Amino acid sequence: MPKLNFTDIGDLQDYRYSVATIKAIDSATDTCTLNQIPETALIFYHCAADSVLRSNGAITGGSAGFAVGSSVVVLQKHDKSKTYVVAHTDGIRACGGYAVFVSSFASLSKSVAIIWDIKNNVLVMGPIDTTDVLYTGWIAAHGVNGTSLYPAFAKDSVIPYKLRPDLVDPIETLTYRMRYHANTTSPTEMFPESVWSAVDNGSVPIGYSGLRTSEERQIAGTYEKEYSDDHHVTKYWTSGPPWPSYPPSELTGGERGSSNNTYNYVFHGPLGEMGGFAGTYVGSFLASGGGSWLESYDYTRYKIPEWIPTSSPGWSPEKQYALGRAWYGSFMAGACNESFIAHACLVHYTPCSYRKFNPTQVWPQVLSETWSFSSRIILVQAQALFYGVGISRENYAGSGRNTALETKLTEAVVMSYALNSVPIKEIRDCRISVELR
Repeated sequence: MPKLNFTDIGDLQDYRYSVATIKAIDSATDTCTLNQIPETALIFYHCAADSVLRSNGAITGGSAGFAVGSSVVVLQKHDKSKTYVVAHTDGIRACGGYAVFVSSFASLSKSVAIIWDIKNNVLVMGPIDTTDVLYTGWIAAHGVNGTSLYPAFAKDSVIPYKLRPDLVDPIETLTYRMRYHANTTSPTEMFPESVWSAVDNGSVPIGYSGLRTSEERQIAGTYEKEYSDDHHVTKYWTSGPPWPSYPPSELTGGERGSSNNTYNYVFHGPLGEMGGFAGTYVGSFLASGGGSWLESYDYTRYKIPEWIPTSSPGWSPEKQYALGRAWYGSFMAGACNESFIAHACLVHYTPCSYRKFNPTQVWPQVLSETWSFSSRIILVQAQALFYGVGISRENYAGSGRNTALETKLTEAVVMSYALNSVPIKEIRDCRISVELR
């Protein structure tokens, strides 16, 4: 255990005690600035029995015992060459108060971290590669001090909805459809999704939190169908765009139609709505021979891909690429102890424009498919709270979002993708782990 060693009684008498208030803390060097004393002070405070001395004379990890605004005891040499913060004025205080968020991948090796000072609501370090010695050194000096906020996740299917019981699935109508979850127990279901977990923060016996995505379908455009028999149109709706001029013989015993819909995807995290995505569907067809000969067929949908990754030997390389991977993913994690709580929720996806059409517009049909992917979208919702500043343990979600923390955490996710050389139009099995230290 590091100690302040004095050479003799004269050396000891050369130091003076005073009281000051901490103005700012540098956790990376375990130093601080004080309101009443101009010199930078070394924090000489033991947070653990095996704490080690820094090269600058401070104790590694000692800053975890203090916060901005703390009233402290200062030991300063008469010539002001050495200044130490050695104690609180109101007794011993527990150390800790840092949240460590790590963006990593189950299938990739490189990860990125940020360290957040919860009491002072400031960034300590990052985004930083987790192999960086600055990060590994900090981690070695700060032990884990918390448990999982969400013990076990489950999908919401046949059991009552637990994340937002005030939101129920509305009755479907002709022009408006919504689904908050897919009502299935399939472990491979991706989207829309609803996952929840009991909340274990030490004081709430029964509480729930989770991630909820919705898909809203609105027939905001047009729908049109036309049937014909013996060269005569027998049923006709004129709500859509004008049709191309086909010879009457092409409509004998056939039909044609079109539709134009919009889809709105909305993401709800523990702290409310995270964001959304607007998709579209536009399609048309022309069928002859009682609808059995599909001569003209063309539809395009701009969407968040919902398919489960699969493949087939007969597919083209383009189709193998499009359907052989996931384009939507999510993750949520949290940690808590008797004084602090931290959690993060991640949604990431790549929008896709998918088109299926018959390029020849004649029978026999040969349908073609194309996929066009946009850049990856990352949405993060996060919070880190100190119960000692009036935050209710029973309603941590009511404190709102921490936008400064979310900004840095988003940067960490982006950096982790870059370190692993993932193409900008793809996603991987990204997750954000949370620890309290």
